[in-house]
Amino acid sequence: MSYQVELGWKIFSSLSPQGAEKTRLSSPLFNIKGARSFLRTLGGNPRAPYAPTTLEPTKNFHHALRSSKSKLGVEGKQFTFTIFFEKVQQRLQVTIGLRRYLSCICASVKVQAFSVDCLTEIADLQDIKSHKWLFRFVSEIVAITIMGDTNSKKLSEPPKIFPVIQITNLGVQAEDAEHHLVEILTRHTIEESTIIDSVIQKNKTHQIDKTIVLIDRQGVLSYLPPHCSARQIEGGRQRYNNASSLIEFASAIKRDLKSGLISGELIRPIINEAQYFLPDSISAQRMWALLTSEFNMPHELEQGKRLGINPISESISAGGFALPQTKQVVVQQFFSNDQYNVTGQVGAVGPNAIAASNTFTQVLQHAACGLDLPSLAAELSILRNSMRKQAIEVEHDQSIASIGTAESAAKEHDGAKVLENLKSAGDWALDVATKIGTNVAAKAIRTAIDL
Repeated sequence: MSYQVELGWKIFSSLSPQGAEKTRLSSPLFNIKGARSFLRTLGGNPRAPYAPTTLEPTKNFHHALRSSKSKLGVEGKQFTFTIFFEKVQQRLQVTIGLRRYLSCICASVKVQAFSVDCLTEIADLQDIKSHKWLFRFVSEIVAITIMGDTNSKKLSEPPKIFPVIQITNLGVQAEDAEHHLVEILTRHTIEESTIIDSVIQKNKTHQIDKTIVLIDRQGVLSYLPPHCSARQIEGGRQRYNNASSLIEFASAIKRDLKSGLISGELIRPIINEAQYFLPDSISAQRMWALLTSEFNMPHELEQGKRLGINPISESISAGGFALPQTKQVVVQQFFSNDQYNVTGQVGAVGPNAIAASNTFTQVLQHAACGLDLPSLAAELSILRNSMRKQAIEVEHDQSIASIGTAESAAKEHDGAKVLENLKSAGDWALDVATKIGTNVAAKAIRTAIDL
């Protein structure tokens, strides 16, 4: 028995503030292109208010990879290259594409088809980390992109990876094929048949013929059984491509929602109204319904609504996003026998007035004048996520809560409240911020601690 395998991955990593700026508009590292075609290819509405931008690396970007390409045996001028896969003892062609969402980058990796003898071999092959030279090279590409710096060659935290894989059976259909396919998809050895049945059943709605596309929060798997007609093969491949794009889109939306960078009201029609978002493909509509459930996106919408999240951005447009309007400063004049022009915070006015218990607030207001609040909000989101992964003490949880409150205050342009909560976050938050390279956040925390 023989199978043809086409490996692929959707690799997500959060943007740093510097990386967000370098990928917002064309720069020495990237040419920025629209990605409405990304929606069109899957039967999507090109007028939808949310879409990624495509990053096209420049010569400067590729120049930064020269030494790594030599060390890792990568051959090819740009992002269609060949590299040796030790596990299959072949040099295979790899294609990489980069798309930018509000809070993150998605690197799409696709590998040239190759053959294996049995389905059980594929489970290990779909782990990109098992292909160490490829993973090192892709990690370097992502690191440079998210940091906006050609000297940044390593990721500070593991990326989120979704395998997307297509399998073509070139022999005879095995009786336990579905069982193996679900194990590959979920990346677990499964003994309970009820689990296999549940995965197959939830994917029934978008199946059209004997070809299979399985979708799970872990990834996407397409299977073309023996003796498919040319039309069935073409349709199966198209549904696989749609599912791969949709899992990318779903993951990006969830990340942007959780980061507070996109309005729930703006994205709600895309999440809840598949016919509006995907008017030209019934199967894509059904896949999308499954994915929004798998990623628990309705819950994210309601969570943001309950917390009253005020998004930094309302949409992606022309490669960038708009920052919120700054608050207006209220200027008042007070008249008595003397005249006092008062701007901003007022403690007391007049020759006999007394100010009490507001000295610290004045200090906070003064220190907050030097903060870049939009950049700080973005970095605090990154810092908060990193701290969550490292927390082991009760004090760590308290520090994370303070960072979260400071992040919300930064989005509301309340600099004094930002510094008050950063001071409460303490030295551990400062240590983590310094280690992961969120320099704006580290500087703000240090300023707050010193107040």
